[in-house]
Amino acid sequence: MMTATIGGTAELAATLKELSQSVLSRTALEAANTGAAVFETAARAYARSSKDTGNLLNSIGVRVRKVRKSSSIAGVIGPRRGFKITAPDGSVRDAAANANLTEFGHMAKNGKQVAAKPFMRPAFANAKSGAMNQMAAVFKKRVESEVAKLARKRARGK
Repeated sequence: MMTATIGGTAELAATLKELSQSVLSRTALEAANTGAAVFETAARAYARSSKDTGNLLNSIGVRVRKVRKSSSIAGVIGPRRGFKITAPDGSVRDAAANANLTEFGHMAKNGKQVAAKPFMRPAFANAKSGAMNQMAAVFKKRVESEVAKLARKRARGK
């Protein structure tokens, strides 16, 4: 799990408290979507290397949502359900159901070990700093914009 903490002076903290909860929620949701897109791109790049039918690659997607009854936001990055193809031998291959077999390896029906071709773990390891940087940039841009709006509002009110 990744967490981000924003620290600063008491004046900054007071200004951030004045921002509405909806502005902060929209900003956090936008930042989470931006960060998740970085992970999705990395996962697709690694899945491309284990390309068999292309079904796994096509199934990788992102879903970011606010958690009910909480101020948290959760993102899910990985193979989505509903991406099935019929192989030449007539078997149905479901990318979401078989992604763990690709990621961790498995024993084939003939008893031989099929080597792992990880795509999610290396994607996360290599993309987390880039995702955090992208998320921080979104926060910075949106918070600066909202603080400027607040400052203009205060100037008009005085």
